[in-house]
Amino acid sequence: MPTGNYSQVTINEQWTDSSGVQRGITAFIENEGSTANATADFNYQTAIRGPLVDDGHETHYAESEIAQALGHNPTTVRDLSWHWDTDTAAATHEYIQYDNLLILLSQNLGITQNIGPSTPSS
Repeated sequence: MPTGNYSQVTINEQWTDSSGVQRGITAFIENEGSTANATADFNYQTAIRGPLVDDGHETHYAESEIAQALGHNPTTVRDLSWHWDTDTAAATHEYIQYDNLLILLSQNLGITQNIGPSTPSS
């Protein structure tokens, strides 16, 4: 994610599931300074990645924590979980916008079902 004069925080979550498999999520959370900036960056980031496949596994990661930090529920909420059309596992990446905050998640959640033919997201 491009960084300007905005603050960014990185969170790494690691755990072992009940089958003993290591899982994890890395979240890059950036304050874009305004909702308009975050919307423009969300649109840019999802446009340059293509072709993307929308997985439909949106998590709304940390939405309640973000609402607490903002002091209100976000009025702009956009969430796209995706993978490249050549990937064999679904829900490997996710972009989330909460007002002026943009989050990129990189995930290893062990979702490996046959994801079928790709349909690029709009």
